[in-house]
Parts: sequence; structure tokens; C-alpha cells
Amino acid sequence: MDFDYSTINFEHIRMIAYHCLSLFNVNKFPIRILPFFNQFDNLILIPYEKAVASENISIAELKNKVTHSDDAATLKRANRYFIFYNDNTFEKTTERIRYSIIHELGHIMLNHFQDDRTLLTRSAMSDDEYDKLEIEANFFAAEFLSPKALITPSWSVNEIQSVFRVSEDSATRTHHFISQNLWFQNKIYSEIENGNYDFYSSKKLDILLPPCCTFGQYLSTKGFVFCKNCQSFTRVSKQQNTIFCCICGKEIHEICYCYDHLFTIYDLEVRNLKDYTSIQLNDSGKTLECPRCHATQKEDGEFCDVCGAYLINRCTGHPEVGFTYNDLGTPCKEGKVLGGRSRYCRYCGCKSTFYEQGFLPSYTDDTVKGKKIHQI
Repeated sequence: MDFDYSTINFEHIRMIAYHCLSLFNVNKFPIRILPFFNQFDNLILIPYEKAVASENISIAELKNKVTHSDDAATLKRANRYFIFYNDNTFEKTTERIRYSIIHELGHIMLNHFQDDRTLLTRSAMSDDEYDKLEIEANFFAAEFLSPKALITPSWSVNEIQSVFRVSEDSATRTHHFISQNLWFQNKIYSEIENGNYDFYSSKKLDILLPPCCTFGQYLSTKGFVFCKNCQSFTRVSKQQNTIFCCICGKEIHEICYCYDHLFTIYDLEVRNLKDYTSIQLNDSGKTLECPRCHATQKEDGEFCDVCGAYLINRCTGHPEVGFTYNDLGTPCKEGKVLGGRSRYCRYCGCKSTFYEQGFLPSYTDDTVKGKKIHQI
């Protein structure tokens, strides 16, 4: 039997979501999830990885015996709520993780933990009751993360995704609802429409990570470091001790994050992270279209047959100053092949051949930090 959606007061849930945004002074988007929760003493976020480490159990055991969910679950103890969530960015998109956490917040704010409930599971209630709670929490999460009252019909699906960092499916549903319901476009929600909001563009995590140009680079990768100077990620190889940012050349002394543990740094920096110009390379680190004259290239050879440009991005061995044009130098031991967005060698900090030839712009000319795309 299909679920009876008339049993849910969606407008009431929307008002609760908007009241939460107003009450806790949320006026910048995308919302940074972790800092938002840090202001509460009774709402505790616990990544699955941290939970299993403290209890000395496996992730599978945690899901089977405690959370009963692959995404997130909330455990109530007295007046405190412990939200366990899967922050594995190898398994889940950051959009999915953000949504799962706010979904759990929805259960709490909508008073689903009544009647001394400590954990919401399908086995503890009827299917209709469980489905109702899930639908309500889903709607809360959608309105909290991307409030429809702040979006006009002129916004595209891509803009909704970028500003609120939600999935394409969620952004499409939001766009469809706003464009098809004229009554909603004229409705006033005083809880949030009187505020001043800043909206920042953002990118998906996989777009922001520097691409591998060889399979060997992929196999040798142990993680990524985040450069606070240019707000970008640099790939780190196993056995690599000294690390230089591949975008701005600055030596980095920050934590190395594994690929499956990037949610925390992504969430904290989501409004600042940059997507820099990159040139597509083949498995040998060579571009098959000349960046200078755009002539199509063959697989073999290192120079463009038409204009003579050097087509492999590698370390030049040249520091920031003291080189002469067209002298491509000698690469350091590890820097024989660099990624398509590398201005600098991540091993020694010297300039790359693509940057030296002017194929890649300086990071200061390439993008604008914290770019606002809307303000109301």
C-alpha cells in the first residue's frame, strides 16, 4: 500500500526548519555542518571511525548492532543526542554525509524521540510509522540545507547545488518545486526573509582533488594535504616527507588526510575551496592537445610538432626566480611527471614546465577566494 502523504504537515516542518536557521543565526551558505553542531552541548557528532576505535569493534559490527544504518543514526541518552555518522568520503559523497547528519537533526527537532525512544529503527515500530518519521526528517533536511524561501525561479539547478552543496537530485527537486508553484513564490516567511544572507559558490570534492595522470601516481598516493594559502589540495605520495603545494609552491606542514577521511576539512573550508585550471594528460603525463597552438598530438614525442611547445608537465628544477625562458631544466628525482594542474613540483617546490611556459596561470590570477555569487 502506498504511503498517505496527507498525514504529514509539510508546511509545519518547513516552519520548524526555518525557525532553527533563524534561532541559530545561520546566514551563510553552504552551511558548515561541523561548526554548527559545535555550539551545542547536548548534540554530539561521532564519526563511525571514531566510534569503532573507542569501542574496539568493526564498522560492520557498529552498523549491525548499534546504528542499523550505513549513513547515520541518533542514540538518545537522558537529554543528550549522540549522532553517529559515516564520514567515509571513499564510500559517500560529501553531499550525502551532510544530508544524513541534518536528517538526524530533523528527527531531534521534530520530536521523534518521544515515548522514551532512544533509537529509531524500523523493527521497533510499524512500517507506516517508520516511513512517516523518515519522510518528515528528509523534508526537514532539504529545507534546512537549501531553504526554498531563499531561492527564486531564476536560479539554475547548478547554482542551487553550488550554493547549498546538495545533491543534483535534491537541487532538481527544489528547482522544480519553486518553478511550478506560483503560490510559494509569493509566500513570505518572516523567520528567514528578513535576514541578510551570503551565498558562496562551492565545488564537489572529487573536482577539487588533484587528478592522477598515471596509474603509478594513484597507487603511490597516501593522501592529501590542504594548503591554507591558496585553499587547494595537493596529493601526497607514500614515503614523501617534504611537501610543497602544487598550486602556489608553498611548503606545507599540515595534516595528511586519507582519501576516505576528507569530510572534516572539506566541511570546514567548503566556502573557500578552489578549483584551479587543469590540463588533461594521458598516462605518460603528456597532453594530447597543445596548450599553445591547440594542435592534436600523437602519443609519442615530447614536443609539439607545430609550435615546439613541451607537452609533458614535470619539474624543471628551477626555483621561482633565476631561470631563462625555454630552458626547461632537469627534474628532481621524484618530479619527472606532475599532474595537469601543477604549477609547482610537490616534491621540491620548483616550477613546472607547464607553468614556466605560461600554459597554467598563476594561482592569484586563476580564481577568486571566497567568491560570493548572490547576496540578499
